[in-house]
Amino acid sequence: MRAYKEALQQLLKNKLLNFRADHEYSQEHIAELLHISPRALFDLESGKYGFFALTLMFFLSVMKESEVETLLTDFRSLVDAENEKTVN
Repeated sequence: MRAYKEALQQLLKNKLLNFRADHEYSQEHIAELLHISPRALFDLESGKYGFFALTLMFFLSVMKESEVETLLTDFRSLVDAENEKTVN
């Protein structure tokens, strides 16, 4: 289970960084959208901490449906890859 958690944390961190860059949002603006402090956003982006459920829901709510769909597809691929590791 730990492997899934770490892989998901890395996936979400990368999605957040790419989302912010793609939309040219400042850290302060993203922090406001996610209802967290700029420091908490820094900790998410640096990988120090993972997403809380509420923060993840706010993130999903500001994403376009196509971006959410891509995130879910990437997560499925991540799970499949982790499953392959445990089988082999």
